[in-house]
Amino acid sequence: LPSALFAGQGWLIQVGQTHLDSLTFNLLNQTKTLSAALICYLMLAHQKGRRQSVMQCFALFLLFLSALLLAKKKATPVTPMEDLARDDHFWLGVVPVLCAVLSSGLTAALTQRALKGSEGRNSWLYSMEISIWGSFFLICGQLVQHAALEGTLSREGGWLATNF
Repeated sequence: LPSALFAGQGWLIQVGQTHLDSLTFNLLNQTKTLSAALICYLMLAHQKGRRQSVMQCFALFLLFLSALLLAKKKATPVTPMEDLARDDHFWLGVVPVLCAVLSSGLTAALTQRALKGSEGRNSWLYSMEISIWGSFFLICGQLVQHAALEGTLSREGGWLATNF
């Protein structure tokens, strides 16, 4: 699961980066630490008995909310084309980056649980496993994208040896 999340995260970052200015992208992308802290807290805090205070959780929430507010454009659109560009900015820019940020936090929590949990896996082997599975998911994504662009999936009804 973490390797699929890593592969999807890379794709979402690429989509979001092409539709955002550099400042907005960096501000949103910096919230990875916050999402990792929040998701690790939700997934792991109850296992070890350590608790964060309500103030710490509220501070994380405020930091995440401030990044969202900074990403929102304040200028009002004047023409329908600017309105369309603003929609693209949000749906193709902000949303994919936020999904990648949350995916990053979930991946960090899953990795932390796998390496530090009761099973205590070897970090070298875990890294190799993530790399191999991540490569597999990225290659499969490229094959599907190539087949969709060529139209072979819809035209010929499925996969053929020529797809590979």
